[in-house]
Amino acid sequence: MVRVVPRTLPHDLERWREAAVAYDAVEPAFLVGPRAWRYEHLLEQRADCWLRSGDIARAQSEFEALLDRWEKSPELAAMAWGCHVAEAARGELLGASLLNRANALGLDPDVPRVFQDDAPMTP
Repeated sequence: MVRVVPRTLPHDLERWREAAVAYDAVEPAFLVGPRAWRYEHLLEQRADCWLRSGDIARAQSEFEALLDRWEKSPELAAMAWGCHVAEAARGELLGASLLNRANALGLDPDVPRVFQDDAPMTP
């Protein structure tokens, strides 16, 4: 199991490719119940890490898969931040229809979302 330690994660250190790979190692079953919103954020951050690492094709594919997931289950979109999708759609992936899809789901990346869970991140 991957243990999350603030400020030592590859993401925080801007080691984007390493961060994307680390997100793949997170066990999804750990992020259920009150932590479920974290999984949606993880998927979005992973796509953002691929984008920042320069792997544009993989980032676009992951953002599109994420939006497919949210379109099939809008309750998951309600837990999402959407900020990385919007940033990608306004920048590197301009014209990829990501922003229109995110907007159709009611995601407003300019409005910060706050999620709380009762459970600590360690088992």
